[in-house]
Amino acid sequence: MKKLKQLSFKNPIVLVDGHCVLCHRFVNFLIDRDKKACLKFGSLQNHIDTKNGLDLKGVVLIWKGVVYKNSAAALRSIAQLGGLWKIALFFLLVPRFIRDWVYQKVANNRFKWFGRYDECIVPKRNILLD
Repeated sequence: MKKLKQLSFKNPIVLVDGHCVLCHRFVNFLIDRDKKACLKFGSLQNHIDTKNGLDLKGVVLIWKGVVYKNSAAALRSIAQLGGLWKIALFFLLVPRFIRDWVYQKVANNRFKWFGRYDECIVPKRNILLD
Protein backbone atom coordinates (compact mmCIF):
# COMPACT_ATOMS: atom_id res chain seq x y z
CA MET A 1 0.00 0.00 0.00
CA LYS A 2 1.32 3.38 -0.92
CA LYS A 3 -0.20 6.54 0.51
CA LEU A 4 -0.47 9.29 -2.07
CA LYS A 5 -2.04 12.64 -1.25
CA GLN A 6 -2.56 13.47 -4.92
CA LEU A 7 -4.68 10.32 -5.24
CA SER A 8 -7.22 11.28 -2.58
CA PHE A 9 -10.74 11.23 -3.96
CA LYS A 10 -14.12 11.34 -2.29
CA ASN A 11 -15.20 7.94 -3.63
CA PRO A 12 -13.23 4.71 -3.97
CA ILE A 13 -11.72 4.37 -7.46
CA VAL A 14 -11.39 0.93 -9.05
CA LEU A 15 -8.91 0.74 -11.91
CA VAL A 16 -8.56 -2.35 -14.08
CA ASP A 17 -6.81 -3.51 -17.22
CA GLY A 18 -9.16 -2.28 -19.93
CA HIS A 19 -8.16 -5.11 -22.29
CA CYS A 20 -8.89 -7.91 -19.82
CA VAL A 21 -12.19 -9.78 -20.16
CA LEU A 22 -12.02 -11.01 -16.55
CA CYS A 23 -11.38 -7.47 -15.28
CA HIS A 24 -14.32 -6.19 -17.32
CA ARG A 25 -16.56 -8.88 -15.80
CA PHE A 26 -15.33 -7.91 -12.32
CA VAL A 27 -16.20 -4.25 -12.95
CA ASN A 28 -19.67 -5.19 -14.20
CA PHE A 29 -20.13 -7.46 -11.16
CA LEU A 30 -19.37 -4.46 -8.94
CA ILE A 31 -21.59 -2.10 -10.96
CA ASP A 32 -24.55 -4.50 -10.83
CA ARG A 33 -24.35 -4.67 -7.03
CA ASP A 34 -23.27 -1.09 -6.22
CA LYS A 35 -26.78 0.20 -5.52
CA LYS A 36 -25.54 3.54 -4.14
CA ALA A 37 -23.12 4.04 -7.05
CA CYS A 38 -20.30 4.86 -4.64
CA LEU A 39 -17.57 3.15 -6.69
CA LYS A 40 -15.94 4.96 -9.60
CA PHE A 41 -14.14 3.14 -12.39
CA GLY A 42 -11.41 3.66 -14.93
CA SER A 43 -8.78 1.78 -16.88
CA LEU A 44 -5.18 1.52 -15.80
CA GLN A 45 -4.13 2.36 -19.35
CA ASN A 46 -5.80 5.77 -19.17
CA HIS A 47 -5.27 6.84 -15.59
CA ILE A 48 -1.93 5.82 -14.16
CA ASP A 49 0.94 8.22 -14.43
CA THR A 50 4.06 6.05 -14.61
CA LYS A 51 6.20 8.98 -13.48
CA ASN A 52 5.04 8.44 -9.88
CA GLY A 53 6.89 5.12 -9.72
CA LEU A 54 3.88 2.86 -9.34
CA ASP A 55 3.96 -0.40 -11.29
CA LEU A 56 0.28 -1.27 -11.32
CA LYS A 57 -1.41 -4.18 -13.08
CA GLY A 58 -4.70 -6.04 -12.73
CA VAL A 59 -7.10 -4.55 -10.19
CA VAL A 60 -6.17 -1.42 -8.27
CA LEU A 61 -8.27 0.32 -5.64
CA ILE A 62 -7.53 3.90 -4.63
CA TRP A 63 -9.37 4.83 -1.47
CA LYS A 64 -8.69 7.58 1.05
CA GLY A 65 -5.30 8.24 -0.51
CA VAL A 66 -4.13 4.62 -0.26
CA VAL A 67 -3.38 2.45 -3.28
CA TYR A 68 -4.37 -1.21 -2.84
CA LYS A 69 -3.18 -3.80 -5.34
CA ASN A 70 -3.80 -7.44 -6.16
CA SER A 71 -5.98 -9.45 -3.76
CA ALA A 72 -6.36 -6.56 -1.30
CA ALA A 73 -7.76 -4.36 -4.07
CA ALA A 74 -10.24 -7.01 -5.23
CA LEU A 75 -11.44 -7.88 -1.71
CA ARG A 76 -11.73 -4.28 -0.55
CA SER A 77 -13.59 -3.37 -3.76
CA ILE A 78 -16.14 -6.09 -3.08
CA ALA A 79 -16.47 -4.98 0.56
CA GLN A 80 -17.33 -1.45 -0.67
CA LEU A 81 -20.66 -2.88 -1.83
CA GLY A 82 -21.75 -3.01 1.82
CA GLY A 83 -24.16 -5.43 3.43
CA LEU A 84 -23.10 -9.07 3.38
CA TRP A 85 -20.43 -8.24 0.79
CA LYS A 86 -18.33 -6.89 3.68
CA ILE A 87 -17.59 -10.53 4.51
CA ALA A 88 -14.93 -10.27 1.79
CA LEU A 89 -12.80 -8.45 4.38
CA PHE A 90 -12.61 -11.73 6.31
CA PHE A 91 -10.28 -13.04 3.59
CA LEU A 92 -7.79 -10.30 4.44
CA LEU A 93 -6.97 -12.48 7.48
CA VAL A 94 -5.37 -14.96 5.07
CA PRO A 95 -1.68 -14.04 4.82
CA ARG A 96 -1.04 -11.70 1.91
CA PHE A 97 1.58 -13.93 0.31
CA ILE A 98 -1.04 -16.71 -0.01
CA ARG A 99 -3.80 -14.39 -1.27
CA ASP A 100 -1.49 -12.73 -3.76
CA TRP A 101 -0.09 -16.07 -4.93
CA VAL A 102 -3.62 -17.20 -5.89
CA TYR A 103 -4.35 -13.77 -7.37
CA GLN A 104 -1.18 -13.88 -9.49
CA LYS A 105 -1.95 -17.40 -10.76
CA VAL A 106 -5.27 -16.15 -12.09
CA ALA A 107 -3.80 -12.83 -13.29
CA ASN A 108 -0.98 -14.54 -15.17
CA ASN A 109 -3.46 -16.79 -17.01
CA ARG A 110 -6.40 -14.38 -17.39
CA PHE A 111 -5.93 -13.77 -21.12
CA LYS A 112 -5.53 -17.49 -21.85
CA TRP A 113 -8.54 -18.49 -19.73
CA PHE A 114 -10.92 -15.58 -20.33
CA GLY A 115 -9.66 -13.79 -23.44
CA ARG A 116 -8.50 -10.31 -24.28
CA TYR A 117 -10.17 -7.32 -25.90
CA ASP A 118 -8.32 -5.69 -28.79
CA GLU A 119 -9.41 -2.28 -27.53
CA CYS A 120 -9.97 -0.90 -24.07
CA ILE A 121 -13.62 -1.71 -23.23
CA VAL A 122 -15.83 0.85 -21.51
CA PRO A 123 -17.83 -0.64 -18.61
CA LYS A 124 -21.62 -0.27 -18.36
CA ARG A 125 -21.19 2.67 -16.01
CA ASN A 126 -17.91 4.32 -16.86
CA ILE A 127 -16.84 7.13 -14.55
CA LEU A 128 -13.44 8.19 -15.78
CA LEU A 129 -11.02 10.43 -13.95
CA ASP A 130 -9.71 13.60 -15.55
